[in-house]
Amino acid sequence: MPAPQWVAPFDEAALASEAASVLLDLGALKAAAKEAQRALALRDASRVRSRAFGQVTLARVLLSQGQLDAACSVGMDLLSACQSVTSLRLSRQLDALQADFDLHRQAPEVRELLSQMTASAQHRRLLLSSLVLPEGPQ
Repeated sequence: MPAPQWVAPFDEAALASEAASVLLDLGALKAAAKEAQRALALRDASRVRSRAFGQVTLARVLLSQGQLDAACSVGMDLLSACQSVTSLRLSRQLDALQADFDLHRQAPEVRELLSQMTASAQHRRLLLSSLVLPEGPQ
């Protein structure tokens, strides 16, 4: 039986994105940044959701490295690129990223991003609430 069309193959970009996330969890920040950047380089702009996962990871890495300006820049790009993406997984990752940024809210550039993230979160909730989910386990 062939896979449904909506299922994307697990390719080099997906592997880089997953590796970045695992490396971040392990505290290997330099390697995590490299893999997140690689994932983004391998994905064209039409793969918004896939790129967004890489951007979330890269922003988290940059925050962990104390690079607030760079993390905010990635965060702003992320928010502008994924305004219409209706993904529960991405929404949860964005909420977690917002909590990570909130730890640095004393920085002016972070406060501006947090304001944008709050507005984006409200928009995402509206988009997600309009989806009709099938009954049963998800």
